[in-house]
Amino acid sequence: MIFKNVNELSAEEFSQLEGVYKQTADSPSLAIKKKYFTYYIENHSSLFFVAINERKVLGYICGMKASLEHPTLFQTYPYLKLFQDELISYPAHLHINVAPGNQGMGVGRKLMDKFVQALSQGNVLGVHIVTVVNAANNKFYQKSGFTFEKTHNFADKQLLFMGKSLNTDT
Repeated sequence: MIFKNVNELSAEEFSQLEGVYKQTADSPSLAIKKKYFTYYIENHSSLFFVAINERKVLGYICGMKASLEHPTLFQTYPYLKLFQDELISYPAHLHINVAPGNQGMGVGRKLMDKFVQALSQGNVLGVHIVTVVNAANNKFYQKSGFTFEKTHNFADKQLLFMGKSLNTDT
């Protein structure tokens, strides 16, 4: 398995990447694609990694180093205001998707390792995700070192903020 930055993909690989997005998206609408996929290609491509094996795109991870430095995020994701204090210790965030046929094979873990390595080189204190309390992938995040958890209710859902510290001194 190799990792490529999204800017290094061939046209065929990019087409496959879009296919993985469509397979794993809650809603493949254009607005959702812009929110969870295109935005990161256009604005944070240095933290957009794609896992490839034998010319097949297996999954991707993308995100940003400092959520608080991007005030438009609070418009896009209004629930982030509930966790604003936690964003100081866990400023970076990510989105990760692995094609259904490749889940459970270590692809997600390797993508997470690649992303965390890139963040660590930038002296980032921590990384977070926000999901729902009963999401099937919460165990994956726990196994990946997301040990800080805080919940808030938002729009009839119980949201779960999960944070992973990247500071090895503590």
